[in-house]
Amino acid sequence: MSSKKNVFPWTEREVKALIQAVKIRHSLLFGSSCMLIGRLAREGIWSEIAQCVNENSDTLRTSSEVRLKYNEISRKPEVMEEKSLVLSNPKTKSQTKDLKKLDAGSKAWSGATVGMVENNF
Repeated sequence: MSSKKNVFPWTEREVKALIQAVKIRHSLLFGSSCMLIGRLAREGIWSEIAQCVNENSDTLRTSSEVRLKYNEISRKPEVMEEKSLVLSNPKTKSQTKDLKKLDAGSKAWSGATVGMVENNF
């Protein structure tokens, strides 16, 4: 029986982008508000995360691949701890600005999601 191997392994840059994108949207995906949003809204969030990863990659990743990779690395505390420390302590002002822009985009998505829940979409 042959095992399925990813033809295009994940790069360090892709993994960092994945963790950063999930970190910004963590409360929507895993927090108390995750029960308020529907499956389609969560799929939209993972698609958004896949776009962030693809901006830092030569390989196009789907939302399913991104979700599976995050689930895989989130089970390895040493990897998450190492990457979280790197991402939570930006060294330059431009990185801080980029994080704020991404966070603002996440808040806009959050508001749209809450509106969709309130309007039964």
